[in-house]
Amino acid sequence: MPMDISWSFNGVPIDILKDTAITISRISKHLSTLSIDGVSARHAGEYACSASNLAGGVSRSATLTVNVAPQIIPFDFGDEPANWGELVSVTCSITKGDQPLDISWAFNGTPIDTSRGSDVVVASTNRKNSVLTIESVAARHAGEYTCSASNRAGATSHTARLTVNGT
Repeated sequence: MPMDISWSFNGVPIDILKDTAITISRISKHLSTLSIDGVSARHAGEYACSASNLAGGVSRSATLTVNVAPQIIPFDFGDEPANWGELVSVTCSITKGDQPLDISWAFNGTPIDTSRGSDVVVASTNRKNSVLTIESVAARHAGEYTCSASNRAGATSHTARLTVNGT
């Protein structure tokens, strides 16, 4: 008995979607597979496979969750060196990435510890932004500052150099 097998994504037949990343293969009269090449966030949703013949039909579905790694907007301390005593601030903003996100800062490769009355302050303005502020910049603050962001899908970082006049 001939069998009709079809696939849908969020209720829309996949053959209508015209998504070149999705491939449906008919392996045999009774077996069909769906493959996604280069899966991305746009592929997250409910996939259903329906099979029918003269005796009846059945449909089964599964939900695909796509985890997205974080992405940082590049930042810098500006084109000019900072002057001694100035307040310096830079924001690390995450444009993409699933929660929970872990955002941290390092200075010349060493994690920044702000717990003991440091003049370097790190504050989160929301779940996707972290601000590093130096209250009164001095020669010891010159160097590379790295913002790192990670979640269950991956990790990324961005580094900016702070130069201070007279160093």
